[in-house]
Amino acid sequence: MSLLPTVVSLAAMVAGCAVLAHGLARRPAEDRHATPGRPGQLRREDRPGDAGMSTAEYAVGTVAAVAFAGVLYAVVSSSATHDLIMSVVRRALTLPF
Repeated sequence: MSLLPTVVSLAAMVAGCAVLAHGLARRPAEDRHATPGRPGQLRREDRPGDAGMSTAEYAVGTVAAVAFAGVLYAVVSSSATHDLIMSVVRRALTLPF
């Protein structure tokens, strides 16, 4: 039984979650101007922008990286990839100088 389909579907699921989380983290433009707030408080458009990632975005990025590493490991450790690498090495060693 191959692990590759499971790892690929996990990577697709993680990528979908990352897109969803990114979309939910951003509010529509009309919410930015909804209420002026208390006197002396900066309105949303006057505040500094989101320059970095939040903890949730780091977590999603880490999970996506782990899923990608799993896919890469499954591909590299497959017999087809092993045979391909071995044929390249054999061909390189048999070339005349």
